[in-house]
Amino acid sequence: MSLNNSRNVYEIITEKIIARIEKDGVLPWKKPWKLSADGGGFPRNLISGKLYRGINCLVLGCSEFESPYWVTFKQCVSLGGTVKAGEKGTPVVYWKMVEKSEQSEGKSALKKYPLLRYSTAFNTDQCEGLKVPPVKWCDLTAEGMADRCKRLVEGFQNRPVIKAGFPAAAYLYLLDEIRLPHISKFCSSEEYFCTLFHELIHSTGHPKRLARLAGEVDTASDAFERYGKEELVAEIGASFLCAEAGISPATFENSVSYLRGWIDTIKADPRVLIDAASQAQKACDLVLNRTAFENPVPLENAA
Repeated sequence: MSLNNSRNVYEIITEKIIARIEKDGVLPWKKPWKLSADGGGFPRNLISGKLYRGINCLVLGCSEFESPYWVTFKQCVSLGGTVKAGEKGTPVVYWKMVEKSEQSEGKSALKKYPLLRYSTAFNTDQCEGLKVPPVKWCDLTAEGMADRCKRLVEGFQNRPVIKAGFPAAAYLYLLDEIRLPHISKFCSSEEYFCTLFHELIHSTGHPKRLARLAGEVDTASDAFERYGKEELVAEIGASFLCAEAGISPATFENSVSYLRGWIDTIKADPRVLIDAASQAQKACDLVLNRTAFENPVPLENAA
């Protein structure tokens, strides 16, 4: 296990994501997620079965491996397996509570602080000698996909009002209202739901939900910075919801300038991507009425 300071961990993850964007010319949160019959197309740990969340889901999910299962080197050995020679692991992050002595009014006290660390994971395709559960990959029927999307939206407790018939999609913070064009105006139902999911993630920032958008901004630069980070949260969160619903992200602009814009945003602050993925995960949990320890709901109407 590697124990680096938090700044280095942020930089390691950021550099890996940027390298992937520059190599493939696509954003990792715009990837088409595969689905299995148990609803678990997301990367997961082989031993615990728990899904990786937030930035770990993005980092592991954009790998080229077929298997959704991952292990640490120690876990691989404990299961009687070996990592193939020459294989390189992928960093996964976690928070570790550390104690620090602080002086206050002449007295010394220990206080605990969260510190970001990382360990290294290997996909089971990179290992030998492991017993890996078979995965039944599947595709939803068109009816099943639409039904799952509708149930996902309807299951969002305390959701904002959703109105149709407008020229563009938007979440209106002051009214706590989502406005969309009629579904018939979209090229496909998938594109409609991808757009709706993006606005639903924005709505989780309202003070009566996660309060991510609460508070005043002092300057125009503060407002611009908040808007940029919030768009990143909505982008990543919408991709997670798309994966839960069984659809691919909507068609997106992947021009050089578009990709460069996101790369510049991420490079400007190495913390922004990990923080945004964390906020996006919390937003998805709220929409799905799910705790951090629950796995996806099994798929229905699967082909």
